[in-house]
Amino acid sequence: MKTDEWIRTGRQRIGYSRERFAEVLDCSTTTIKAWEAGTRSPSVRYMELLMTQLGMPEVLEYHGGRIGFRSIPGTNRKLALVEQVDS
Repeated sequence: MKTDEWIRTGRQRIGYSRERFAEVLDCSTTTIKAWEAGTRSPSVRYMELLMTQLGMPEVLEYHGGRIGFRSIPGTNRKLALVEQVDS
């Protein structure tokens, strides 16, 4: 799943407007629109906040690579596995 799709569908799934989501994340509505349009990518700081709000995806395309998430047995944590994808 692409980052923009994950953000848009996740926001809609939890029932937040762009305005409310921007308030929760402490960013502008313009930033949310840009992420959802795929014209900008969230910083690592915002990716952490987004994952807290939206849950972690199985695999996410991010900055030309892929991030896969796997559960760490015996914990409630997940491990990020990054794979670089050549363009």
